[in-house]
Amino acid sequence: MHEIITSHRRGMAWRLALALALAIPAVHAQHLPGQALSPADKALVRSYTLTEATVAKAKAVERDAKAHHVDLKLFGSDTDNLSVDAAAAKLDARPGAHALLAAHDLSARELVLTSLATAGALMTLQLANTPYAGKLDSSQVNTANVDFVRQHMADFKYSTGD
Repeated sequence: MHEIITSHRRGMAWRLALALALAIPAVHAQHLPGQALSPADKALVRSYTLTEATVAKAKAVERDAKAHHVDLKLFGSDTDNLSVDAAAAKLDARPGAHALLAAHDLSARELVLTSLATAGALMTLQLANTPYAGKLDSSQVNTANVDFVRQHMADFKYSTGD
């Protein structure tokens, strides 16, 4: 019985991590492309540091996108071998997206990096509270982003309906 409860909790933790990742500003993803990103793109996302200014811009873009019905979905079912630059180009090509991003002084590339960095930090925080915590490779984590998200967790909850 204990194994069933533990397995259920582990499954809930993964669903929560995914739900948190999908609830971050401008990530209306069906799948996160973590495995599809090249090692260079993974390093790029890891080296990207979240700032209050960029996250605030991303949230403003998300609110305006909803109000003006602009599709900001970053990743869908076509995530195989999708690069950060390809995702940014696809986003920028969507009707209304470039103008909306420009109005908030944010590039499509910055939005992609902000979204992926936030998703990675949220998942790291969630995994830290599971039996998998010991398996986290700290060299694969931007600790500044994890700290940023931990300090601003309440700011990320508005999208989850909490």
